[in-house]
Amino acid sequence: MLATLSLPEKERQAHAFAAAVALRMAHAGEDADRAATSVQEIQDLAQCNGWPFADAQVEYDSPLNQIMCDKCGWTNGMVCPSAQAAAATTTGVPAGGTTSS
Repeated sequence: MLATLSLPEKERQAHAFAAAVALRMAHAGEDADRAATSVQEIQDLAQCNGWPFADAQVEYDSPLNQIMCDKCGWTNGMVCPSAQAAAATTTGVPAGGTTSS
């Protein structure tokens, strides 16, 4: 690992990316293409939010953020509008709101 410190920045980044892909393949069980895509998405998430890579990876891998529907993009952490509407009819509280007293 110390040998990478003397590499030019572009080569160092390529080495770090390849290492992250190899780790992703080993620990997440993804094939090389999926692991490379995941690492790129994690890097993007980290950069957009100003997070370290490890924090972005935790968020990326969270079961709440796994996509349930490829068409609409709903994730496990989102509230289903149908369930929210059903709850409103049984509780008397409008979906997304509260009753006024």
